[in-house]
Amino acid sequence: MRLKEACKMGKAVGMTTIGESVDNIEHHAISIFKYEDINKELHEMYADPLWDALKLNRAQSIDKVLSEVA
Repeated sequence: MRLKEACKMGKAVGMTTIGESVDNIEHHAISIFKYEDINKELHEMYADPLWDALKLNRAQSIDKVLSEVA
């Protein structure tokens, strides 16, 4: 799962920060992904180049990701 997708999912359920979205994905990973894909999907989210490209941190607004990456 890419960071942009995680942010979209978080925003859809009322979350406001990147950290909240990421934590929510981790917490519900067993319901979102096939069991054998959980580690791969979470790694993809944390390794997403957007973290560095946008100089993101967990406290930043989801809107920063969604506005800068169309």
